[in-house]
Amino acid sequence: MRIALAITHFDDLGGAQAHVAALARAFAAQGDQVLVLHGGAGAASPLRGAPGVEVQAVPALLRPVAPVADLRAIWALRSAIRAFRPDVVHAHSTKAIFYAGAAARSLGVPTIATAHGWVALLTPPFSPAARPAVAAAFRIGMAASDRVVCLSDHDLRVARDSRVAPGRLVHVPIGIADCAAQSRPDAVGPRLVTVARHYPQKDATTLVQALDAMRALPWQLDWFGGGPELERTRRHLTALGLHDRVRLRGDDPSVAEVLAESAVFVLATHAEGLPIAILEAMRAGLPIVASDVGAVGEAIAGVGTLVPAAAPAPLANALRTLLLDPALRAERGAAARSRYVARYREGPMLDALRQVYRSAARSA
Repeated sequence: MRIALAITHFDDLGGAQAHVAALARAFAAQGDQVLVLHGGAGAASPLRGAPGVEVQAVPALLRPVAPVADLRAIWALRSAIRAFRPDVVHAHSTKAIFYAGAAARSLGVPTIATAHGWVALLTPPFSPAARPAVAAAFRIGMAASDRVVCLSDHDLRVARDSRVAPGRLVHVPIGIADCAAQSRPDAVGPRLVTVARHYPQKDATTLVQALDAMRALPWQLDWFGGGPELERTRRHLTALGLHDRVRLRGDDPSVAEVLAESAVFVLATHAEGLPIAILEAMRAGLPIVASDVGAVGEAIAGVGTLVPAAAPAPLANALRTLLLDPALRAERGAAARSRYVARYREGPMLDALRQVYRSAARSA
């Protein structure tokens, strides 16, 4: 097939960007022709040099609402789609869904939408009432798409309850490619790891407070993720005297290797869909402690430890229990790995998406 993937930007590498990059590589490896359209300069594009993948920046496709730039973005997207002649356009993130979808529909090309942040738009603490223009664009873009992909049961329930794109919803559980790097959580030192960008949606404050409560234990933490609040987190750690026990690694690409060398994965967050970082930890065979938000419970219920969001004491207690019990770490890590193999491998996701693409193309 000829598949065009669109996303608002590649300059800030989060879960949506990682998902799009993985789809592009995987479909290209299967012999499809793949074009990735993204906003911004894309200087940090994870697809630079990827075999079989054409990448095109659309600088006018920006996150903020900017009428002149937005019109330029639609025109540029339309020109790129017309030149590539895709069978489908699969758009990710709100503005890409709205503008790339509009450009594709004007050419008669079927559109698929995956909104990675719609839980934040439709549920507290990020209510769409605070951002009516974005919420309206989200709903219109979804309603105008030929298919709307939900990556988790939780997203599917939220979409149905919110009456988003009725009749167009399809459930395609997210998956990631397997990796040879596996942890032996019972055989390594007290090394914690988290993958969480420094944004208000995440909850750096709760994690730092939980670490402070465990200062008597000899733990070390690797913290992957950049973002606008990184320096604020650094100052908080310094003020508590924890800066020498936490390595703030920013957008370091060696996540898989460090996961395989760690004892426990932790994620403190206010709102989520289903974080890829959780799946990466499961794939590595790590025991997991995470905030019970979004689809996190769906992924790790019964194999990990769920704690309330914004609750430092329960988070610290759960981490302390695992750090002091190597046998429990081994048991939970093996269970997490088994859950990944059973539910979250990349192959079934790619097969299901291909069926969605073909169905949409036939309908068009």
